[in-house]
Amino acid sequence: MAPPQTAFAAGSVEPPRDPGTLRIYSMRFCPFSHRSLLVLLAKEIPHEIVNINLQSKPEWYLKKFPSGKVPLLENDGILVPESNVVAEYLDEAYPGRKILPQDPYLKALDKVFLETFQYTSIFKVYYNKDQYNESFEGFWAKAGVVEAELQKRGTPFLGGKEAPGYVDLMIWPFFQLAIVLTIIYPDMKIPRAKFPLISAWLNSMQGTREVKNLVNQDHLVEYVRQKIDGKPNYDIGL
Repeated sequence: MAPPQTAFAAGSVEPPRDPGTLRIYSMRFCPFSHRSLLVLLAKEIPHEIVNINLQSKPEWYLKKFPSGKVPLLENDGILVPESNVVAEYLDEAYPGRKILPQDPYLKALDKVFLETFQYTSIFKVYYNKDQYNESFEGFWAKAGVVEAELQKRGTPFLGGKEAPGYVDLMIWPFFQLAIVLTIIYPDMKIPRAKFPLISAWLNSMQGTREVKNLVNQDHLVEYVRQKIDGKPNYDIGL
């Protein structure tokens, strides 16, 4: 994987793209972008990353995709937005190990479960840094569905015994953010005794090639710290 590039901002020029090259518009520390990047890594799909400054979005990017959100997949004239949709597209369009179950019913169950897990409270800390306890505790209050699902499936990963699947890759970025908050706020602890299966799952996920190659944790911690203070630096460590 190529080293990360600085984020393109307003006033920049769109970088040229070689025909046939799969491009992902991303932001290095965005959990939704991380979903798509994890699938690209899991399936070992060659790609290039173009990082976007989300506070000063390039005019050319807004022309291409008016919402200005990331991730956005571009492939020879087609654009695929939304992290879960990107994941499904990549799984169907490219060879390599399958992320989603091939059985239609099991695939449907994965999609339903993803809708069941409510992770949004983890973002409260970005809008009011004094709410970090509420943000953290609110996230773990919803995590019981993941513990129950791990028990029900009886495998180290929600995707099976050997490797993370669709649900694992889609929810990991939010658990990663919860881990980061325990580094920034040492008084907060992951409730490992209450969630032993999630605790084991966290350890398993951290050992995967996909997670190891996703993002530098020190840079992520510093980004989140600055984001909480209202001054995010998209180019930390570059």
